[in-house]
Formats: sequence, C-alpha cells, structure tokens
Amino acid sequence: MKRILCLGDLHSGNQAGLTPPSYWYPMVEEPRNSLQRRRNKFAEIQRQVWGWYKEQIEALQPIDVLLDLGDNTDGRGEKSGSTELITPDQNLQCDMAVRALEIVKAKAKVMVYGSPYHSATDYSDWEDIVADGAHFDKIGSREFVDVNGVIFDLRHKVSKSSVPHGLGTLLAKQRLWNLVWSDVDLQPNANIILRGHIHEYAYDGRHNWVVISIPALEWSTKYGSRVVDGIVNIGMVYIDVEENGEFSFKHLGCTLGILKADTLVI
Repeated sequence: MKRILCLGDLHSGNQAGLTPPSYWYPMVEEPRNSLQRRRNKFAEIQRQVWGWYKEQIEALQPIDVLLDLGDNTDGRGEKSGSTELITPDQNLQCDMAVRALEIVKAKAKVMVYGSPYHSATDYSDWEDIVADGAHFDKIGSREFVDVNGVIFDLRHKVSKSSVPHGLGTLLAKQRLWNLVWSDVDLQPNANIILRGHIHEYAYDGRHNWVVISIPALEWSTKYGSRVVDGIVNIGMVYIDVEENGEFSFKHLGCTLGILKADTLVI
C-alpha cells in the first residue's frame, strides 16, 4: 500500500494562511481596540492551525507521495492593500511555505502552480522557489502521476458554484474533459482528479474514478468573509492505494473552536 497526502492553498504570508512558528504574530497584551483584538485572534489561529497541521502530518507517516495543489504563497495582496499580510516580501512568504512543506517527509513530491494573482506576481513563478526549497521532484501547470497503476490528474483551479448543489456538476465536468483529452491520446485516462483553489472539500465520482476538491490550509480573509457565500474548509486529504490498484480516500478537517464565528450576547 502507498499513502498519498494531498494538500494545497497554504497562502503562507497571509495572516490567515499556514504560518510556521518563527513568523507568528506576537500576542498583544491588554488589547485596547478592535484592530488589536483582531490581531490577537489571528495570532491564536496561526498557533492552533499550525499545531493541528503538524499533528496530522506526524500521525499520517509514513507518507509515500505528497501532491501539492498550489497557492502556497499569498502574493502582494493588492486587492486589500496588503493589509492582511504578515509580510509582502515574496521571498519570506516562500520561506514560510518551505518550512511548512518540508516537515512532510514523503518519498516523492509533485506540485502544480497556483493562481497568478497569488503565486506568479512580477512575472515570476514564486512556487519554483518553494518547490526547490522543499525538495519537490517536479512542478508544472498540470501533472499526471501513476501510483500502483492509479492515474492522478493534478491542476490548481476548478470553478466554484454559486449554489451548494451545483458543485458536483463542476467537479464531474473535470472528468468529462479528461475523457475528451484522453480520447485523442493527449492525456492519460485519470482515476483520481485533484483540484484546489475553491477552499472547499467536496467530491464526485463513480466506481472507478473520483474528482476531489482539496480543502485549504488558510482561514477566512476579508474577501471570503465579506463577499463569498460558500463554506471554507481547512484540512487535507489522504489517499491509500493498494498494490492491486484499489484506492480509498479520507478527508481530515480542522474544526478548532477558534475558527467558529463569534456570537455577541446582549
């Protein structure tokens, strides 16, 4: 049996992204205003989510393959005036992502590029630095991986439905397009199709294939909380592939109390 860990959308560099200890916000003692109280909440989220992440990685070992769906750094944050960033320095954001990914001691590692807004600013693919620093075997726009005869199809982006019941259709469409490409012998016929981008765990499939939307490792942003209706999931997915090609997958969701919405009792 081989174990495959699937994760992505770390958005390291954002205050709500996956943040290693050396970059945590310090706690503000005796906060005096809403900005300081909000900063303290993000400081606590950084600590608790990192602790959860590290605990899951340790429990899943040994991991044979790490598949990373991109958006490992957050970018310059122009849409919010960089007000949600721990740092706008892309090199430091890459260092955060490397520190997060290097604790996954996988035998093989494959990454796909994320959204240009987050990870390809200034005409540079910053995730090249992340992939090199965390010793990935390969990075590309779309990758196919064979594990015990099971074909994985990796790409970052999938569309998000405006209604909860529409997401399954968008996931199944990824399978249909893969069949079209494979029909003209330009792609392999994939069994497991992995996508990131929408920060929501969901799946759709039949007896010999599945399309999985991988959850994020970033919590809520200004855009997410003020504009987006859809749910946000923090977590990851692991897939066990047997020698005969049978596979199973499991979602690991982060449900820390610090992530729940506050209710003001008056």
